[in-house]
Amino acid sequence: MSQAGHFIPFGVTFQLHLLININVKRELTMGIGTILIIVLILLLVGGLPVFPHSRSWGYGPSGIIGTILVILLILVLLGKI
Repeated sequence: MSQAGHFIPFGVTFQLHLLININVKRELTMGIGTILIIVLILLLVGGLPVFPHSRSWGYGPSGIIGTILVILLILVLLGKI
Protein backbone atom coordinates (compact mmCIF):
# COMPACT_ATOMS: atom_id res chain seq x y z
CA MET A 1 0.00 0.00 0.00
CA SER A 2 1.19 3.48 -0.75
CA GLN A 3 0.66 6.50 1.49
CA ALA A 4 -2.53 7.51 -0.34
CA GLY A 5 -4.02 4.06 0.21
CA HIS A 6 -3.68 2.90 -3.39
CA PHE A 7 -2.16 -0.46 -4.13
CA ILE A 8 1.06 -0.40 -6.19
CA PRO A 9 2.31 -3.80 -7.37
CA PHE A 10 5.83 -4.75 -6.33
CA GLY A 11 7.02 -5.12 -9.93
CA VAL A 12 6.13 -1.51 -10.76
CA THR A 13 8.06 -0.08 -7.81
CA PHE A 14 10.99 -2.39 -8.56
CA GLN A 15 11.08 -1.17 -12.18
CA LEU A 16 10.98 2.45 -11.02
CA HIS A 17 13.93 1.82 -8.70
CA LEU A 18 15.86 0.24 -11.57
CA LEU A 19 15.17 3.24 -13.82
CA ILE A 20 16.30 5.65 -11.11
CA ASN A 21 19.50 3.65 -10.51
CA ILE A 22 20.27 3.51 -14.24
CA ASN A 23 19.80 7.28 -14.58
CA VAL A 24 22.06 7.98 -11.58
CA LYS A 25 24.73 5.65 -12.97
CA ARG A 26 24.54 7.31 -16.40
CA GLU A 27 24.95 10.78 -14.83
CA LEU A 28 28.00 9.63 -12.88
CA THR A 29 29.50 8.03 -15.97
CA MET A 30 29.05 11.19 -18.03
CA GLY A 31 30.68 13.17 -15.23
CA ILE A 32 33.73 10.93 -15.27
CA GLY A 33 33.89 11.08 -19.07
CA THR A 34 33.73 14.87 -18.98
CA ILE A 35 36.52 15.03 -16.41
CA LEU A 36 38.68 12.72 -18.53
CA ILE A 37 38.12 14.87 -21.61
CA ILE A 38 39.09 18.04 -19.73
CA VAL A 39 42.25 16.42 -18.35
CA LEU A 40 43.23 15.13 -21.79
CA ILE A 41 42.70 18.56 -23.37
CA LEU A 42 44.96 20.08 -20.72
CA LEU A 43 47.59 17.41 -21.39
CA LEU A 44 47.27 18.03 -25.12
CA VAL A 45 47.92 21.75 -24.69
CA GLY A 46 50.77 21.02 -22.28
CA GLY A 47 52.33 18.57 -24.72
CA LEU A 48 52.70 21.06 -27.56
CA PRO A 49 56.37 21.72 -28.36
CA VAL A 50 56.62 25.46 -27.66
CA PHE A 51 59.75 25.67 -25.51
CA PRO A 52 63.22 25.42 -27.09
CA HIS A 53 64.12 22.21 -25.22
CA SER A 54 60.93 20.44 -26.30
CA ARG A 55 61.08 21.32 -30.00
CA SER A 56 63.33 18.35 -30.62
CA TRP A 57 60.52 16.07 -29.42
CA GLY A 58 58.40 16.90 -32.46
CA TYR A 59 54.67 16.37 -32.29
CA GLY A 60 54.89 12.92 -30.73
CA PRO A 61 53.58 13.77 -27.25
CA SER A 62 50.71 15.92 -28.50
CA GLY A 63 49.91 13.45 -31.28
CA ILE A 64 49.59 10.55 -28.88
CA ILE A 65 47.48 12.53 -26.43
CA GLY A 66 45.35 13.87 -29.31
CA THR A 67 44.70 10.33 -30.53
CA ILE A 68 43.67 9.24 -27.03
CA LEU A 69 41.40 12.29 -26.81
CA VAL A 70 39.67 11.46 -30.09
CA ILE A 71 39.13 7.84 -29.01
CA LEU A 72 37.77 8.98 -25.65
CA LEU A 73 35.41 11.47 -27.32
CA ILE A 74 34.05 8.74 -29.57
CA LEU A 75 33.51 6.41 -26.60
CA VAL A 76 31.73 9.13 -24.60
CA LEU A 77 29.49 10.04 -27.53
CA LEU A 78 28.61 6.36 -28.03
CA GLY A 79 27.81 6.05 -24.32
CA LYS A 80 30.45 3.42 -23.60
CA ILE A 81 32.10 5.56 -20.90
